[in-house]
Amino acid sequence: MNLVRHAALAVFIAAMIAASAFAQDADTALTAVPLQELQAAAEKGNAQAQYQLAEMYAEEDGMLRDDAKIEFWYRKAAEQGIAGAQVRLAELYANGKGVTPDATQAMFWFRKAAEQGSEEAQKGIQKLEADAREVQALQIAAAQGDAKARTELGWMYCTGRSVAQDHAKAVALFRKAARQGDARGQGGLAFMYENGMGVAQDKAQATWWYCRAGRQGERQALDALSEMYGPSRPLDDILGCVKPPPLSVEEQAAAAATFNQTLRDAEGGDAGAQFDVAQMYVHGDGVKQDMDQAVDWYRKAAAQGNAYAQARVDRLKLQAAAEKGDAEAQYQLGNHYMQDDVIERDYGQAMLWHRKAAEQGYAFAQLQLGEMYKRGEGVAKGEAQAVFWYRKAAEQGNADAQYAIGQMYSNGLVIAQDNAQAVAWYRKAADQGLAEAQSSLGLMYKLGLSVTQDYEQAAMWYRKAAEQKNAFAQLQLGQMYERGEGVAKDEAQAVYWYRKVVDQDRILDPNRLAALCEEKKYPDCP
Repeated sequence: MNLVRHAALAVFIAAMIAASAFAQDADTALTAVPLQELQAAAEKGNAQAQYQLAEMYAEEDGMLRDDAKIEFWYRKAAEQGIAGAQVRLAELYANGKGVTPDATQAMFWFRKAAEQGSEEAQKGIQKLEADAREVQALQIAAAQGDAKARTELGWMYCTGRSVAQDHAKAVALFRKAARQGDARGQGGLAFMYENGMGVAQDKAQATWWYCRAGRQGERQALDALSEMYGPSRPLDDILGCVKPPPLSVEEQAAAAATFNQTLRDAEGGDAGAQFDVAQMYVHGDGVKQDMDQAVDWYRKAAAQGNAYAQARVDRLKLQAAAEKGDAEAQYQLGNHYMQDDVIERDYGQAMLWHRKAAEQGYAFAQLQLGEMYKRGEGVAKGEAQAVFWYRKAAEQGNADAQYAIGQMYSNGLVIAQDNAQAVAWYRKAADQGLAEAQSSLGLMYKLGLSVTQDYEQAAMWYRKAAEQKNAFAQLQLGQMYERGEGVAKDEAQAVYWYRKVVDQDRILDPNRLAALCEEKKYPDCP
């Protein structure tokens, strides 16, 4: 009886395929087959039925969606040579939809479909090959000590994007990047601890690393802490942000094993491993903290051209000079802590060393301290303190500080507005060639603010700034040429300066430039 039913169903499907006047292929015809009959045909081994059944289960908004059945039936059809099923199965593995991501499986099935002439499969292969090149480049950079590459690779291993998913590798990469101060790496390590992925679930460790990332302004880390402790809780009020929690016994053993393996690689001459060994000595990661050993290994790696180790050697030299009271070294050390490439960023340390240099009267450090107070970097935002340090630097002739003080007098947001003081400070900076100050001084003359309105003076200062590529001055100078203010009216010159603004991708009323170009047909017009 079953044989009769199966035979009848096969005849029914074949008849539908043959009889459909509008069907272009078997896929189209099978869409009309009821689900139960399609299922029966698929189970009987009909490849097109298997493919169509997978498509039905794969509909995003469909009532039938079932990830397990999608993969099962695509595979059945793919194994029978259906190119469309091979492509879809490859996509499942490439994107990790309903299956563990697997680039090898994805490439296998894309190639099977490509052999049948599938253009979609060819594009898939090209994408996977590009991803493989990206992974290779990241692996090379990560092995050399690039924190950002380590973080990016960590997320790839975490999600299975372009690599076989491996949470243990993700944790190892995140940990290295986190120790180097990379905020995303710290957030990634916290995420793994929070969810127990590749490491035992540990809320204390998660909190600590989220806090480290949050202090650098990492948004996702702050959001995670907000969910854990409430949105209004300051970082310093969260106990886990104050002191790093100890590693578990298991993690200590794993860290020691990692150190020993890395040490063997370092002793074999691997510069990236030498850098990592130095890092481990600095942080006491799997080994007792030892700064002398750290310096020794940094130098070995640096001698082989490792830029990350060299940056730390440079910082250590600055540290030694800074601790002896050298103001310039203190300032440079502060700048090192503000970098965001090969040195971990630490605004607290930057503030500490800039302050030491500033208190010795080092003008550049005073300016930087003013900037940090203004932006709230490494210290609570304090504009009164910003003014104090700007003034210290400005009185020593620092043009940037003079301009900053001029702006504050002009805006009147922190100190009482005083355009005469603004003009005086702008002039000091403008006379030193600072384009921003020249442009601002031009505006004061144009508007007649605490100076006699003088278009010629305005045009002169605008020109000085415009020639230094100051876009605002270029725009203003263009307007003055267009209107004949302070200069002879010259629309060709107006277009010339408007064009300079546009070349910098700065905002300019397109109608003004277009109208002049349309009327005068100037050669410099866009």
